[in-house]
Order: sequence, then C-alpha cells, then structure tokens
Amino acid sequence: MRGSPLSGPARGPWSVARLQRIGNWGRADEAIGRRWEAVGLEALATLLHRERQVEGVPYTPAAILALAADDALRQEVHASGLPNPDAALLGRHPDGTAVIQPVDFKWSLERAERPQVAGATLERLLAAPLPRLHAALAATVQAAGIALGAPAYVDGFFFAPEHAENRAWLASAANARSEYPLALEDVEFWPVAPRAFFAPLPGWELGCWLAELDRSVRLLDTIEGAERYYRLGAGFQGALVRLATPLFADAPAPVDARAEIARLRAQHRLYTSAELATYLERQMAARETLQRALRELEAAVYPFRLFRAEVEARRGTPGDGEALAEENGAPGLREGYRAVRAAVRAYLREQGQALVARGLPEAQALAELQARLPTLTQHARTLARRYLDAQGR
Repeated sequence: MRGSPLSGPARGPWSVARLQRIGNWGRADEAIGRRWEAVGLEALATLLHRERQVEGVPYTPAAILALAADDALRQEVHASGLPNPDAALLGRHPDGTAVIQPVDFKWSLERAERPQVAGATLERLLAAPLPRLHAALAATVQAAGIALGAPAYVDGFFFAPEHAENRAWLASAANARSEYPLALEDVEFWPVAPRAFFAPLPGWELGCWLAELDRSVRLLDTIEGAERYYRLGAGFQGALVRLATPLFADAPAPVDARAEIARLRAQHRLYTSAELATYLERQMAARETLQRALRELEAAVYPFRLFRAEVEARRGTPGDGEALAEENGAPGLREGYRAVRAAVRAYLREQGQALVARGLPEAQALAELQARLPTLTQHARTLARRYLDAQGR
C-alpha cells in the first residue's frame, strides 16, 4: 500500500528518495496508501460477476472481503502479526466450489512481494482466532449467497495504478533479480485521474500553488507530475508546522503554510519549489537533530529495564517480565511502561519550557536537561512508583 512509483532516473532536482523524504514530512506515503485503498476497493468492484482465470481455471467473483474495512478490523488483523493482503475476492468455480483470492492495493509495485497475495497466506490468516475478521467474512458470504464449505484458496494479484514507473518496474532488472519477481499476470492495472485522486488529500492545494509558482500547472494532469506536487505540498506543509512548533511544545503550532512560503520567498529569494525544498531540508535537518536528541533523552531517563525491575521487586518475581502482564484486569507491563513514559515526556517538556522561558535557546535548554540526567531519572522513578501505587501493583 505504501510508497511511491517514482523510481528510475531523477527528474531534474527530484530524485526518488528526495521526493519521498520531503513528502513524508507531511506523511504523504500514508495518505497516498489510504487513498489508494479506498479508490482501489471501489475499482475492484468492477471485477465482480466477470469470469477470471486462475492458473487456467475459471471462476466468477461475487463479493469482496475488505480486510481493512474499519479501524477495529484493521487493528485486529495488524495485531495478529500475520502477513495479509488488503482484500479478497470471493466467488465460485463452475463446479460450485467456493474460491477465495487475495488482493493487495499497491501504489508502487516496487514495494510488492508476491507471498503477500499467496493463497496460503490468506488461508493462514483466516484460520487464526480473529473474531472481527471471521464476522466480516460471515457477513460477506451471507450477503453474496455463497456457501463456503471447503473453499479453494488461490493465489491473488496486486491492484496498482496505471503508472509509467509501475510498468517500468515490471520490466526492470531489479525486479528480475528480486526474490519474488513480479510478472504481468500478478498485477491488475487501473487508470487514475490525477487531480481527482489527489484532490481530497491534505497538502494538494498547496502543491497546486507550488506548480503555479513553477509555471508547471500542466504537469498536474499527469499522474507523475500530480504525485510530485502532492508530495511537495504535503511535505512543505508538514515541515512548516514542525519548524513553527517549539521543541518542548505539547501540540503542533497552527501555521498558514501558503503565507509562510510567501514570506520565505520574499525574505530569502526562494522563487521555485526546488529552492524552497533546499532551504527547508537544511532547516529540517537541524530540527530533526534536536527532536532525535530529545527522544533519546526521554529513553535514557527511564528505560524499560528500570520499570520492569520496579514491578518485579514489588511482586517478588524476577525473571520473565512479560509474565507480569494482564492480571486481574490491570494494565500489562508494556502498557504500564507507556503510561509512565508519557508522564516522563510531559515532565521533560515542562522542564524544557521553563528553561526556554528563562531565556535559553532550545538547544541550550536541551543540553541543560541532558546534564541533569541522574536527577531526571530519580524523578522518573517517583512517577513510576506513583503510577504503580495508583494501579494497586
């Protein structure tokens, strides 16, 4: 589902890795993947009641089982730890045997691995104790009037956008060298209207404005150009929010991305999206260095081993910490640790904000907190004990 079919030669300043990195300042991969799942499910419905061939044997799909139909089902499937496709076609062979064929929505075939749509993969998933998934299957089968019996699990296919880079990947040496090379019969291509596809996604309007600034509006009518400017729009918007948000803030700062870009263009003479990207990359590198150091400090202040030792000492059961989880409805060990880490995180932010309020730049405030590590750890121990006391642990 995730990723972008932008591999191949760099397009001017826009290499694959660069566009993906910039876009993911604003979680572009995730947004594209979710959008393609939704569009793909609608498009997949056009294959229903039309005969298909699987290894030379015909069958007619009559229904679609969506394995990510809602967040609860998605979470159950994900929590199983089993590989899984995004959906399955359910139908019948001419002899009446029920057929289940897995389907996975891949915006980029470069990320596709054939075992994900193997019939055996889906069979293992449906054999697992997953109540929501079994209920969804039962409802789908009942609505379609299909008698499952002992179904035949057949190998499936990837549902991908008709994109030059996806075609290029199929013909590439890299695909041929991969552990599970994809063939044309492993893919069902679907045409995508670029503007209609990207229009609902946050960052698209900003991307369109960037295309205007670059005098490249016509590129928005191509899937490749639309994807480029969507990633730039989403990425620039995400970067500007992160840069405007203080290091120790509790919530993201509100930002008018278009107004801020206009200011940057005027102040720093950044007239094209490529020039803006270069500027933001430098700023984001510095910001990410500070954010990474703050995350590392949080982990160092109160590592998991300290929490586990505290719980074991209270219970007098050293050894397998995971055995301490989920007793009498109490939160499990890792759930408890997450709660304590959240309290530690809030305390660090509070302390950082106080230092900044005294006039210290963020980098110096962070260095001051790093120098206080032993004191911070002692306070974290107190927070953990308060949590455990409140839980009756």
